[in-house]
Amino acid sequence: MQVKNILHIKGETVVTVRPETAIQELARILAAKGIGVAMVTTVHGAIIGIASERDIAKGVARHGSKITELTVADVMVREVVSCSRENTLGDILLLMSANEIRHLPVVENDRLAGIISMRDVVDCRLSELETENENLKQMLSDAA
Repeated sequence: MQVKNILHIKGETVVTVRPETAIQELARILAAKGIGVAMVTTVHGAIIGIASERDIAKGVARHGSKITELTVADVMVREVVSCSRENTLGDILLLMSANEIRHLPVVENDRLAGIISMRDVVDCRLSELETENENLKQMLSDAA
């Protein structure tokens, strides 16, 4: 299965924030949307980072109560690992594992085209295994 198939199933909506967004606002957005990350982009849509719940937690550990004075730019990850629509499920699993990340932005023509989470990967893999299982059962039934 390719990333484009996963995006077709889950959708291409990605929550974005600006680097000057207050940490409290980021936390509110993530909680309201029930998501773990937001992409950090310029006003023109260029990706400049990714900010997660984990980044907020690290910020609290590092800055204590002063976290409320910080912006997304103060805690975001600036080196963003990404994939394309053409990457396979295996490709993105390797990228996520090698980089110890749970969210992988999908980039097409230097633009954000979606985001894949580890949950999306697991759900797709389980679906593939269920289909394979059903096909094997059908083959065995047909052979009998």
